[in-house]
Amino acid sequence: MARRYLDPTRSTGGVDGVGALTFHGVTRSVNGVLRAEDRDRVLGLTGTTTIDVTAFGVQPPSLLLVKVNKLVTVEFEAFTHAS
Repeated sequence: MARRYLDPTRSTGGVDGVGALTFHGVTRSVNGVLRAEDRDRVLGLTGTTTIDVTAFGVQPPSLLLVKVNKLVTVEFEAFTHAS
């Protein structure tokens, strides 16, 4: 499989990424959109994906007649200073 690098100098909608997510003690492969940015020597990587919590063995909570959606959006941000 060829590596795909993000070019932070291009303005795009991001690239598809694959990773492992552990939620409630269960690890699953997830796909999402990754974006890179470079601002004043601060490098950033952000991503988002939507998961079905029932795939991780979690039942969505409910209170009386109000139910919570089983689909949850997960977002992350990672930043580092360039040397």
